[in-house]
Amino acid sequence: MKKVDIIHGGWLKAPNGASSVLRTLAESTSKFEEYGIQLSVYSMDLIVLKSFENIAAINQRKGLRYFIKKNANANSILAFISIYAIYLRHARKIVKYYFDQGLEESRILFIHDIFTCYYYLKYRSRRQKTVLVLHNNGDTFNMLRQYYPVLNKSRLYSILLYIERKVLSEVDKVLFVAENPKDTFVQLHPDIPIEKVGFVYNGILSKEMHICPEKHLGPLEICCVGSVSKRKGQDMIVEALVKMSPVQREKVHFTIVGDGTLRGELEKLCFEKGISKYIDFIGVSNQVENYLLRSDIFMLPSRDEGFPISILEAMRAGLPIISTNIAGIPEMVFSGINGIVISPCLEDIYDILCHIESYNWSAMGKLSYELYQQKFTLDSMIESYANICLLYTSPSPRDMRRS
Repeated sequence: MKKVDIIHGGWLKAPNGASSVLRTLAESTSKFEEYGIQLSVYSMDLIVLKSFENIAAINQRKGLRYFIKKNANANSILAFISIYAIYLRHARKIVKYYFDQGLEESRILFIHDIFTCYYYLKYRSRRQKTVLVLHNNGDTFNMLRQYYPVLNKSRLYSILLYIERKVLSEVDKVLFVAENPKDTFVQLHPDIPIEKVGFVYNGILSKEMHICPEKHLGPLEICCVGSVSKRKGQDMIVEALVKMSPVQREKVHFTIVGDGTLRGELEKLCFEKGISKYIDFIGVSNQVENYLLRSDIFMLPSRDEGFPISILEAMRAGLPIISTNIAGIPEMVFSGINGIVISPCLEDIYDILCHIESYNWSAMGKLSYELYQQKFTLDSMIESYANICLLYTSPSPRDMRRS
């Protein structure tokens, strides 16, 4: 049995795509054993138990944390304090835990964020084959620049670039979650050998979803799942609804599942513009599948992504997808086949909502489910990971001579 470890500087139950993937892998150790692999996952759950059920209340608490979060997008010092608090300190803790437990025994190590990888490489005492998996669009810190625009002009940004250089020079392989991000990374880093870079599609567990071929009469129910933020683009949905005529609005209803710093602002805008009846903000929910199954369309108007798990979940529920032409999304959504691909801009969102009745959404939903079954199941993802593990854990000629 070949030993493979995953180190994660976050919590498996956290409401984000990377944690969702790792939680799925952690729950699939028996499937890895079928490939002769003993998989272990080490995450912050082993150090500190944390609940994610009251994120909305936590986000609204006044105090130092609230002050930093509110002002970090405009102040570089606060931005770096926020990055340290959210990413770096947890990355350092889980790496220290891994070393303190004497766990450096695996032949291959997967790390799904660059900060955890940095601390592992900095403090390791022996060499393990190390694979960095990045859940982004191929530009390492693009997501952070979206959350903290002040980074673009900050001298402190050089610290992040130093971390990136160290990690990329020392890891054995860099994987992305789709081909487009991999290609973007190769263009941005021509100094990295092409054979060192690859991709593995995310996958999710197949479920009996009881998909209804026809949903309901009345306005089309459109579901959007994700953190409520500029990056995910829910603000453009609200702006498009404001721009639409009353007659056009009657054709749609939105359900926004998720929470974030932008939620309160968008709810206030909807109330002020008199469009609250056309959009519900649910917050964080453990009933996402139910919202998907009662919807006609899934929409994710993101400005920045890697390979969104929320789209895979919607495809599994048999929903047609409206999403943007960024990162790995066009590898999930084929315009006119299982959904519509648009640019991440108000004009395109407004246009498709005004012409929402012009498409055969039911037919596209059926093709969406078929595409999920063909390419994005959990079994497909595990097979891809297992093939990489077996490649790196195969005995070297030196090992064979010793035996």
